[in-house]
Amino acid sequence: MVQDSRCESPSPRTLSRCAPWLLVLVTALAFLNVPQNGFVWEDMELVAENQFIRSFTSARSFLTPAYWRQGHVAPRRAYKPATMWSFAVEYKLWRLNPTAYHVSNVALHGANTVLLLALLRRLLDSRAAFIAALLFAVHPIHTEAVDWVKNRADLLSSFFILTALNLFVGRWPPGGRPNGAGLLEYSVSAIRRTRSSASQQADPPRADFTPDPKSAALGDRPAVRPGWRTAAALLAFVLAVTSKGMGLALCPLLVLYVLLFRHPSRWRSALVATWPFWLVAAIYLGFLSVFIKVDPPWAKAATLAELDAASAVRTGLTYIGLLAFPSGLNMDRGLTGGGIMGLGVPLALILLLMASHLLRMPAWRGATAFSLCWVALTLIPSLHLAQVASRLLAEQRLYLPSAGICMLLGMGTAALGRSPWGRALAMGLALQFAAATMHRGFDWRSDAAIWSDALRKCPGSARAHAMWAQAYTVRGHLDRAIRACRTSLSLPPVYTMAYLILGTALDQKGDSRAAMAALERTVEGFPDHAHAHNILGTIYYRLGQTEKAVAAFKTAAALNPFIYQPHANLGDAYRMAGHLEAAIAEYRRALQIAPSLVRERSLMANLLLRQGDFRQAAAEYESVIAVAPDHPELHNDIGLVYQNLGERPRAMAAFRKAISLKPKYPQAHVNLANVLREEDRVDEAICAYQDAIKADPEFAQAYFNLGDACAALGRREEAIAAYERFLVLWRGAPEFASEARASIQRLRPQRP
Repeated sequence: MVQDSRCESPSPRTLSRCAPWLLVLVTALAFLNVPQNGFVWEDMELVAENQFIRSFTSARSFLTPAYWRQGHVAPRRAYKPATMWSFAVEYKLWRLNPTAYHVSNVALHGANTVLLLALLRRLLDSRAAFIAALLFAVHPIHTEAVDWVKNRADLLSSFFILTALNLFVGRWPPGGRPNGAGLLEYSVSAIRRTRSSASQQADPPRADFTPDPKSAALGDRPAVRPGWRTAAALLAFVLAVTSKGMGLALCPLLVLYVLLFRHPSRWRSALVATWPFWLVAAIYLGFLSVFIKVDPPWAKAATLAELDAASAVRTGLTYIGLLAFPSGLNMDRGLTGGGIMGLGVPLALILLLMASHLLRMPAWRGATAFSLCWVALTLIPSLHLAQVASRLLAEQRLYLPSAGICMLLGMGTAALGRSPWGRALAMGLALQFAAATMHRGFDWRSDAAIWSDALRKCPGSARAHAMWAQAYTVRGHLDRAIRACRTSLSLPPVYTMAYLILGTALDQKGDSRAAMAALERTVEGFPDHAHAHNILGTIYYRLGQTEKAVAAFKTAAALNPFIYQPHANLGDAYRMAGHLEAAIAEYRRALQIAPSLVRERSLMANLLLRQGDFRQAAAEYESVIAVAPDHPELHNDIGLVYQNLGERPRAMAAFRKAISLKPKYPQAHVNLANVLREEDRVDEAICAYQDAIKADPEFAQAYFNLGDACAALGRREEAIAAYERFLVLWRGAPEFASEARASIQRLRPQRP
């Protein structure tokens, strides 16, 4: 018997199970080059240099309103403790390895793609859901959200929004027809009935809606514990809004889902189930207003006449253009009349034509309305009712709105049926998106790369020139950085932060007075910029203007009590002036903010040692050694503390540890020898002094102490030679030289 050699097609269930894994694989391939990238721009302040993520104890500050009012990079704008805690957890796991943070972002994006697929499978047919999720996975507009570590907030908030939606839809599944008839279907039916009743007397109107028998039988009573889904969805909503404020979009999306996908007879129970979400949203907004002091978006406009509707329209058209045609992606995009904004109008019309075609098809009517409203609801917060000084346009803000566009495109291609044209369109669009995403990923490999790309696409951007200069300042290319800053300052409108970058570059080059002038311009433009005051204070101090330096440090500390640098600098200033108590107090404040600081803790311990507070000094040295066990100087210092406390074995162990870490450390050899002499082990002490001289033949102190040790054993010639060598090398206090001469005279035999 001849058997059919053709393989059987995979079952729909098999394809359904493979789809999520396929999407995860596609996501990983599209963002394959992301893990090799480093930290860029605000990643430095939020992650790499953020002392608060370095311990769970200090991370508690993320829960306090004071941190978000004064300590955050963008004060009085948001409350995102969940995002910052995610960085703290990652720091605990892999410190400051940028690859790990990037992998986490890619993993979150993959999870969001799978969650979107799960949601759309409940609302669309499986083919449209898969195409939409596939386009979402590889959409180039997501590169800024995924490739930029600090945009974890967008990914995390979207993750919890999609989780909450899936849980809510699982608790309140679409009622009636599985195609999502809901409000639109009911409204269309009502209009038809009204027209019919006007022409003839008929029975009272009834909904032209045929519930699914299985759904009607089950009603709104899931088989197992329905309450847990709502509670879990509410918890996910809390995490969404504490990841980023855009999580508030969940509330209208839930109402929209109920109206579009559930039978009108079942609206009430599902709508009532949304009230806890609205309550949480109201509490969150009240918390922002009262405790974080966040101003509403329209607060910058004094009157309604000042609200810039034209700016909002231009922003919306630009965003629509980027969502539909993600070309020319740019880190520093402005509102211009051409380019992608010019494409926004025709692209918006094309999308509307596609949507209108789908709205005529009963099978896609509810889902099409849902996708359009999704885009509008999630995009509205990104439109500017009043002009703002920060980034007018940011591609990261399109992460969640892009899901609505992908839904629309998925339905549009699926509506073509299983024809070759439909498959070719879906495959071509996905491949084009994936290629653009991977290409854009290379631009995010470093600060210099992303800002060079921005300059190439927008050479007239003052900020792009300034940020490019900052990237080269970090790399030590100071002349190029200074030229770029001067170019930035010559372009309108003036980007005041360029003065800060210019001042930093000039200061590193050694031109302190020019740096001081640039930083003074910075604090004139941004009087509340704590870091600018702090850097200006360091320059004042270097120029000998101590009073102005201390005043600048105090201003910086008052403006932002969550940064340690002003307190550390005040401690240095007081220490050099001899005000030991004040210096210790400032170092303590710095360590309260950043407990892992090694330099400040060791300096404070040294001051305590100088004050004679040996017990407290020992405790501080032990704390800092626990953090930095490989610093030989710390072991040497704590050895001195133990010596003063009379704990000679611990002192010798500390000195030997310092020597093991740094064999050519003459002071540690001398200190060890001194303790050995106290133990009456003079021969061993002499060997230790000789080791110090081998480590540094010019170390005068070793010769003086060696002379004392040799004299104690009656080795006159060796003692005299050591003292004479000391007199040749010594440049310190004259009383030691006098003592050495007296010892020589005493040791030399007296002539008769």
